Amino acid sequence: MRKLTKIEQVNAEVLGDAALFHVTPTFFGKSCPDCNAAMRDLLKRSGIIDYGKLEKGGADNKEFISGEYADGTEVKMSCYRTKARGDKRINFPDLKGHAEAGDIMAMVVRGGKLVIQNVTQGVAVAVFAIPALDTMARMTF
Repeated sequence: MRKLTKIEQVNAEVLGDAALFHVTPTFFGKSCPDCNAAMRDLLKRSGIIDYGKLEKGGADNKEFISGEYADGTEVKMSCYRTKARGDKRINFPDLKGHAEAGDIMAMVVRGGKLVIQNVTQGVAVAVFAIPALDTMARMTF
């Protein structure tokens, strides 16, 4: 990942416990880019997806999480491990409409939702409802 600009550093710090990822031209070119260690760790700690428990299988073993982009467009994020090597992949379809190559993005959990934030532009671009976390966030004790 490239070095963050000062504005990106401030935006990332405000997000707190966020997993950053760099949107490269290759990120848009691949059908499903790699899910980096920070993203996998956040997803696991939050009880969303544990890549260690996903079986290899590519498209046959994808896990989907429904959400929507800031413009209201519905999206299904997919997570899986490739058949041959077991590479860990994640896909945000149509992210290209909400980020540019070179942008730094962040994945963060807030109020029972998984939020994808464009750190470079300083805007939230997608929100995914996590059923178990969403239910817990609405509970009163």
